[in-house]
Amino acid sequence: AYAALSDRTHSEALDLWSKKSGYEVIRFHAFHDVNSARMPVYHTNVVMSICSEIAIICLESIDDLGERNKVKSSLEQFREVLEISQEQVNEFAGNMLEVKNSKGEKFLVMSERAYRSLSMEQLDILRKKLQILHSPLETIENLGGGSARCMIAEVFLTSK
Repeated sequence: AYAALSDRTHSEALDLWSKKSGYEVIRFHAFHDVNSARMPVYHTNVVMSICSEIAIICLESIDDLGERNKVKSSLEQFREVLEISQEQVNEFAGNMLEVKNSKGEKFLVMSERAYRSLSMEQLDILRKKLQILHSPLETIENLGGGSARCMIAEVFLTSK
């Protein structure tokens, strides 16, 4: 499990969760520029989305090179890594979520704004793994501060 430490993500809670779940936690500090100041991101999903076959991450948001290398090498053990830029994070490209329908088809859900920020090369890489769904979400992004992932409830229940 990967977690960007912030006012909303605390090491003590991660330790407890790790102990109960059995997952190893890879912690790091991620930042973004706000009014010319380097500020911590408040949620990991601002800079990262882990899908079944690919991890989308803004490595340049991890200022500490040791932490950056640890995150990258850990991700590369399990997934292909697709780097996004800080500019793309500002367009909500970190706020994507993989979903699967009842037929087992995989989709990557994102906003139109996030979609438009991605290069053709990045889109080609993503399309090899997932079908892309994008929708205009300007009201949520401009007024609510979140994007596609923030609007989707994840359910991990098995069918009966």
